[in-house]
Amino acid sequence: MLRPGDHKPNFPPSYNLHVLPSQIAGTGNHCGTDFWSLQGLDLKGVISVLYDVNPVRIALPTSLHDGRRYDFSLVLPEPEDQDRMCERFCQGIEDHFHISARREDRSLGVYVVNAPNRKPPAISAPPEETRTSLKQTHIGLKVPSGVRSPGGVGTMTNALSVSAIRSISVDGTTDEFCNLLERILDRPIVNETNLKGEFEFHIEPSPGKNGFLDRLRDELGFVIAPAQRNIKTLVFDLR
Repeated sequence: MLRPGDHKPNFPPSYNLHVLPSQIAGTGNHCGTDFWSLQGLDLKGVISVLYDVNPVRIALPTSLHDGRRYDFSLVLPEPEDQDRMCERFCQGIEDHFHISARREDRSLGVYVVNAPNRKPPAISAPPEETRTSLKQTHIGLKVPSGVRSPGGVGTMTNALSVSAIRSISVDGTTDEFCNLLERILDRPIVNETNLKGEFEFHIEPSPGKNGFLDRLRDELGFVIAPAQRNIKTLVFDLR
């Protein structure tokens, strides 16, 4: 059985962030009270983890869109809480790549989600003793050739268009449904359904001609369409 320190990087304790070319095929996220290691991620991927922002809402300088994957490691002299380690990690990223962060509203191409006619089935509240924060999710995809995913759906090197989706199964709020889609798609998802509560979003794959968007509309009453909206974007500039 692995213990928390088994993934601790072999660096002398310091407050410096180590950034090296990745040595693994997939991705990894390991931490303890005095270390944090994020492996196999490109720059946008590690920023997405640190700032809890989907990659399509992150803007990097063109020169840093190079597809390189890194192993990022922080090994501290003494234990710190996760928030403080995250602050050190963010500062280390900015110092290493000579960038600085800011937030601004940008007019972007998005997918807007609406429910003009009806809504998906509501989730029955489970008994209090069986309630859990863990939710099972699944998205079936047809991934075009040339799209790489070194560490699973959430780490697609090239984001996908909505036409790549074949099926989905997720129970939750409309915000959670939209966030799940946005993690893999090529543009932000804007939730304009105004629906509250939790629902069942289940669309099975179909061998017929009807695509995912048609079945989403016909079976759940949801419409996803391209549009233009002002989106809060995390922007990084070269120093």
